[in-house]
Amino acid sequence: MPDSPFEFRHSGTDVKALTYGNLGTGGLSKAAFEQHLPDDHPSGGFVPGFGTHLVEHRAIDAAGNLGKADAYRATVLPGSSPDCTRTLTGAQRGLEVTSGVTCLKGAQINGGVTVRPGASLVVTDSVVNGGLTATGAEAVQVFGSIMNSPTRITGTSRDVTIAGSTFNGGLTLTDNVQVTANERFSRLAGEYGPVLVGSRVNGTVSCTGNSAAAKDFGAPNTVTGAKRGDCAAL
Repeated sequence: MPDSPFEFRHSGTDVKALTYGNLGTGGLSKAAFEQHLPDDHPSGGFVPGFGTHLVEHRAIDAAGNLGKADAYRATVLPGSSPDCTRTLTGAQRGLEVTSGVTCLKGAQINGGVTVRPGASLVVTDSVVNGGLTATGAEAVQVFGSIMNSPTRITGTSRDVTIAGSTFNGGLTLTDNVQVTANERFSRLAGEYGPVLVGSRVNGTVSCTGNSAAAKDFGAPNTVTGAKRGDCAAL
């Protein structure tokens, strides 16, 4: 598309009946109809490209000069974050989330965080100097953040997603239900439970009774203690 960047997506972008930037099965560029062929068709069974990918790139100018080759890894995760009904930044005291979606962005919580049944919490680039305890929440997401006491997430009804975060004190994930964000991926690649990717747990990680095993989507976690339950394979 003119004046638009080339984007990679789990199922690509359709432009004039062609699919570009596809990270799923079948190659980067495809005919758009191929993404929707029946599973039993010789060219069917398309699986969206959730997971970790190596992207190699280099530049070329109009004269044909080639730039230095480089590469990076990117992990594409299913789902999205819920819309915030309350956003907190900066220094805060202990926090109790009783309803709606509370988002912490660049926050420092000097105390524990408790998430009550039906409420949701999204933590981004923040530090929690106390325990995080969620019981019966709808969704709990933690991105690029530091938890400086034990974290326990139990009975979540829709989504647990943790990426690029550090847990000082251990992490426990129990009886959580992960509602798939992409039926085709879950059907063809397998169900996934709590999403735990590219994070560090200084202590024990324990996962039991979740709707499916926790999944790292190809971005390994570092665990200094024991790995128990269905987190043993991480």
